[in-house]
Amino acid sequence: MRKQLNVKLLGYFLATTALVSVGVHFLHAHQVRRNASSLLSQASRAEEQGQLDQAAEYLDRYLTGFVRGDTDALATSIWHERYLGARCPEVEALAARRTYALYILTADEVPFVQDGTRDGEHLRGWMTERFRQTLERRPDPWIEVHGDRARRLTAATARIDQLLTAPIGPIEVRERL
Repeated sequence: MRKQLNVKLLGYFLATTALVSVGVHFLHAHQVRRNASSLLSQASRAEEQGQLDQAAEYLDRYLTGFVRGDTDALATSIWHERYLGARCPEVEALAARRTYALYILTADEVPFVQDGTRDGEHLRGWMTERFRQTLERRPDPWIEVHGDRARRLTAATARIDQLLTAPIGPIEVRERL
């Protein structure tokens, strides 16, 4: 007896699998947006209640889980130099073509905490200084925030609020907070 592939059944199976996959993809995207929105709302509520450490915790979870913009071409160029020991003109050219409304540089005075993925505790000062030097040469506004998480959050939020309420046009920000 010769076996024959049921093409019609296979077609239904593949079409159903594709539809379910697309549905799961969009459901997941909806859940991610809802979770991100929830963390931002919780951070805002905590800030309004004066619980700045809790607000920083919610924002940290938001940034860690949902925002992927912390490693742009500028950061990649500095990490390239750190890991490979030399600058990369191609990556620096990419970084030069991209501008942002504000860079926030976090000072390195907060104690290093190993999370299983981080390295280079001994290079933190060097890395911070390289970011500082690079940002000073760029036209983008930037600030450097210091202190504990709550103080950093307050400084960054104040500067972002200033940008959001400022008239259209560049704001020169070069001071250290």
